[in-house]
Amino acid sequence: MGELKKPLPARNARKTSLKEAGFMTLARGLNLFFACAAALLATTAASGAKADTLTQVVTTIDALNSTAAVVEGRVVDIAFTYDPVEGPRTVATLADVKTHLGTPIRGELKISTLGGPHPNGRRLYIPELPEFHADSTYIVFLTRTDWFYSPVVSSFAFRVENVGSRQILINQQGHAIVGASALGIELSGRPVSAVQNESTTRLERPALLAGAESRATGALSKSDFLTSLSSLAKSAAPRGEFRRSVAPGRTWNITKVAPGDPADVEPNAMPAEQIAPPEGLVCDSVAPEKFVCIDPSAE
Repeated sequence: MGELKKPLPARNARKTSLKEAGFMTLARGLNLFFACAAALLATTAASGAKADTLTQVVTTIDALNSTAAVVEGRVVDIAFTYDPVEGPRTVATLADVKTHLGTPIRGELKISTLGGPHPNGRRLYIPELPEFHADSTYIVFLTRTDWFYSPVVSSFAFRVENVGSRQILINQQGHAIVGASALGIELSGRPVSAVQNESTTRLERPALLAGAESRATGALSKSDFLTSLSSLAKSAAPRGEFRRSVAPGRTWNITKVAPGDPADVEPNAMPAEQIAPPEGLVCDSVAPEKFVCIDPSAE
């Protein structure tokens, strides 16, 4: 259990560890990021984040309604994979997984997120998708629908930190959770934890900021947060199946549009390799690696 879908041998799938590909090999500067990330993925802030959920996530109730399970686990490994169809991915392995709400998730859990090193030395980075840091424990909302970008509901992956004598939760931007209601997650005004922006260290565990205990005044404890979720789940219980593998039927660098729709593309998208457009679609090439395709079935 917990293994990612094995790519077909013909795809020449590749896997490297954090230490090997690690962000040490990314010291070539900002050119390591794909300039075409926004074009390839449309808009991840609005449509990208909701692409792997049943509805747009605005409130905590929205998140719970899109969730199969709320789990807790410790990151014991971060690795990178590449597949011409599924794209470059960062795979965080969570151990000691326990389910707090919803469908029981047992054993090791691998969370595969679109983004990471490409074999040509560049990197795809999508800031709207949640990241997992080494040697850290997380509470994660796992989606109950097919997913391609990430199996996490929106950005609902919260890091557990010991601050003073309490365990509190930190969001992706380093702020502590101070409230959890049906309307949303309330955050501390000041960050409690640093945010890793450097390419060489971005997946290392962030340090707490000086004065973190004062900054975290009013933060919910982990147990209080889970109690609040349990109360909310009485009207929006996590349910359904969690799919451990990337959904088939999509290609990471191909955007399908309906006939007549304008193609929102990046004309200077940076190619990674020569590929052929998929069969059955009418495609315009905007770069050796990127196509905008009309899907006849959308008519």
